Amino acid sequence: MSVMIRTVLLAVSAMVLSTGVSAQNLTDGDVRGFLNSMKELEVLSKNYDEPVIADDVVSMEDAATRMMAPFSSGLEQMRGHAAYGQMLDIVRDNGFSGAEHWAGVGDRVMRAVLALTMEANMSGADAKIASALRELEASDLPEDQKTMMRNMMQTGNQMLQTFSDVPAADKAAVTPYLSEFENLGQAGGP
Repeated sequence: MSVMIRTVLLAVSAMVLSTGVSAQNLTDGDVRGFLNSMKELEVLSKNYDEPVIADDVVSMEDAATRMMAPFSSGLEQMRGHAAYGQMLDIVRDNGFSGAEHWAGVGDRVMRAVLALTMEANMSGADAKIASALRELEASDLPEDQKTMMRNMMQTGNQMLQTFSDVPAADKAAVTPYLSEFENLGQAGGP
């Protein structure tokens, strides 16, 4: 078996395995439980110098992973936090079997929130990116700058595509709670 075929098979396997929670649609209970847990974790975070759920800056390589799986990718860091035991209690009190279950649901909820937000604010973004790429190619910028800008635009296009692939059922489950999610983390918020 060629290296390329093995690489593709491994990538597909990883995607299938990483979607364990996504085999079923998000329910109202999933979304409500996650939202309530986030509100409780915000309150808990106020008792510590560092946040229970990290919002640190990550490298560009990690940014896409963090955006698509913000809670799953941050679980290891959460496990090292002094409040991890309390976090588990909050997670379980809100209907989750453990941190992995909570993180998987949270990843899906946040992808749905981001997809809804992008749909509302980014109408026609793919056409704008295509137009900007044409203008970039026609410009007399140095090739290294063109390459950098091309890569940034392609990343933006990939993000748009990823968010357009969020299941409609997940977006429908999140929609009634969208404003509450948008208010999380804001001073004077929930």
